[in-house]
Amino acid sequence: MLYRKMPKNGDELSILGFGCMRLPTTEKGQIDEPRATRQVRYAIDHGINYLDQQNQAGTEGLEYATARDLGVVVMEPLRGGNISLPTPPSPVEEIWQRADTPRTPVEWALHWVWNHPEVTLILSGMNEEDHIQENLAIANAARPNSLTKAECDLVEEAARKYQEIMKVGCTGCGYCLPCPEGVKISTAFEVYNTVHLFDKKVEGQYMYALRLSGLLSDQKSGYASQCVACGECLEKCPQQIEIPDFLADIAEEMEDGEMSNRLSILKKMLNM
Repeated sequence: MLYRKMPKNGDELSILGFGCMRLPTTEKGQIDEPRATRQVRYAIDHGINYLDQQNQAGTEGLEYATARDLGVVVMEPLRGGNISLPTPPSPVEEIWQRADTPRTPVEWALHWVWNHPEVTLILSGMNEEDHIQENLAIANAARPNSLTKAECDLVEEAARKYQEIMKVGCTGCGYCLPCPEGVKISTAFEVYNTVHLFDKKVEGQYMYALRLSGLLSDQKSGYASQCVACGECLEKCPQQIEIPDFLADIAEEMEDGEMSNRLSILKKMLNM
């Protein structure tokens, strides 16, 4: 165990800690472990980004922690990649183009988090070495309170626009899986969001058929229509998304009468 010596009284405390509100208890006063586990998981998986400023502790929690000399580690600064796409949706791109200082979507997202002096560390998921270099460069250049009021206003405007056009607040964490019926929940949500973010329904329907049919992975299908609304995923989702309801919407929109024709075309393209 690593310890830090407190400057005022010399006490040594673990440099690692976990803080939360009172854990839920049963009627007998014992910790309700299933509910406590869900609460802890919710706290861990809900990050801070310019779309999720009021989830869990949020920006208010940043200030609360700092006032008590506590470090703050931020997860999901890019909201599972939703706000870091190299080419953002056109309505969002129009907002960024009004900025005096040009930035990529990743730069806007990470600069916004680093702009808060309360933040000690950012945990950002990266899949490629270029992502690592980009994250390091942004962290090196970003400074607390470095964004102007005009820039902060643009970020708030972009957040409102994303919330307007993004259908499902899924971060792709995958805790809802595996589904008993084999539904590829996070994949279905990803495709559904992309369709509405970029207004490309036809392309989205082909992508939906390709990725959820199992053609690419030689696995069983995982269509939204396979959902039987058992509710198992609802207990697992840290975002508390009404998953069966959204899957019903996706099935209606993406699995129309031309679904079999799209699959036939895709199989010919893949020489299957």
